[in-house]
Amino acid sequence: MDVNDSKKYKAICKRYGEIKTPDGFPIIQGGYYDGEYFYIAFVHKDEEKFEKVRIGVLDKKLNVVRLSEVLPLDHANNITYV
Repeated sequence: MDVNDSKKYKAICKRYGEIKTPDGFPIIQGGYYDGEYFYIAFVHKDEEKFEKVRIGVLDKKLNVVRLSEVLPLDHANNITYV
């Protein structure tokens, strides 16, 4: 798309639900939805301000299906799923 394109775009958002974060991981830093599951990065900053992450897999009702071990990713701004 050309930056000079005169088309206007409109985004419509609605609240889907609430996610309960795992104990000790209060920040949601990124996520992905594949049409069946949500993949979400839950973050905790340690004493040295490094970010520890747990990746959660949630179903369509936002129930946790799987939760990774603590990962030393330091930043999980978004998740790419291939």
